Amino acid sequence: MFMTSLRDKVFGSYLGAAIGDALGGPVQGMHAERIQNLFGGVNDLLPYRKPPGLFDLGAGYARHAEPGSVTDETLIRAQFANFVADHPRSRTAVELVRHVTRYGDLKVWLPRFVAPLQRVFRGLTTPETAGLSVEPGGGLGWWAPMGIVNAGRPDRAASEVLRLSALWKRPLEQDLLVAVQVGVAHALTARATPESVVEAARSAVGHLARKLIDRAVNVAQSVSRGEVAVFAKRIYQETLVEQAPDSLDGELPPPAVPPQNRDQPTLSSLLAEQVPLAFAALVFGDGRARRTLCAAASLGRDAKAIGSAVGSLIGALVGRSRLPREWVGAVIAVNQADIDLVHEANELADLVEPETPVE
Repeated sequence: MFMTSLRDKVFGSYLGAAIGDALGGPVQGMHAERIQNLFGGVNDLLPYRKPPGLFDLGAGYARHAEPGSVTDETLIRAQFANFVADHPRSRTAVELVRHVTRYGDLKVWLPRFVAPLQRVFRGLTTPETAGLSVEPGGGLGWWAPMGIVNAGRPDRAASEVLRLSALWKRPLEQDLLVAVQVGVAHALTARATPESVVEAARSAVGHLARKLIDRAVNVAQSVSRGEVAVFAKRIYQETLVEQAPDSLDGELPPPAVPPQNRDQPTLSSLLAEQVPLAFAALVFGDGRARRTLCAAASLGRDAKAIGSAVGSLIGALVGRSRLPREWVGAVIAVNQADIDLVHEANELADLVEPETPVE
């Protein structure tokens, strides 16, 4: 039986997140049926264009029109990766604020995420309470470095994400971020499966986050593999979210109703939708990288965030060597002027499993 090395898995998780972002970016905000009508579902990297794309290129989104271009999800994740590399042993919220404020490119951040950094930096609020004043939603794709660097240690991944995400997040969204990064930390282990990743995530979070994840995963388990249009239709009927409580034990929000006009933009920035959809795509993909990533992008909605999350999970499971080679090459090459994905993956891999020098 072929065994994937830990280093290959680290590369897979980091590059997989970028691929998921690049697949989702051109269909960001689209209804799944519009994606199906235009492209027959997402089956490959697409260019950014209008029409049929809904968003202009620009700082904070995609900077290039070519297939494989990443968005702010990956650009900010790179800043987190650099922070982890510069703080290999321990990482506090204050250190994250200082690092991003000093070295980060805040032009790619939404202003509502910059504001708490500035308040903490100036001593106007504490890291533990800064997120309580931030509008919920966004930032799902930033956190993969924390899951990666805690490979095989889900409890430490959970603790770190809870501690740092308080800068921007309220309790439920903190819990949902924990679910994904616990999933990444577990997926990097040798015998992980999509099912064991979901179970690891569920075991690390509270009642409401579990219910949200279960609702979406149950849909994925009930649809035949390969029936992407059916999968998307059921997801839209049963799991979309436009509002959610802040608490860990609130009521399960009822499914939202997407716009009847399939040509209108449709997305929710809430992690209460994005995280469950990422786990549903992971289960639906059945351990196959291309199937998983395409299913996630074909859902539309906040496709770049969902794609980033599921890409980090499936990439950690299968490793770089089993990601589509042409996609890996494209995301590395197209974004080279803005971001060195290979260098960042190498730095994270060195923290997890230092290379043995050749004598």
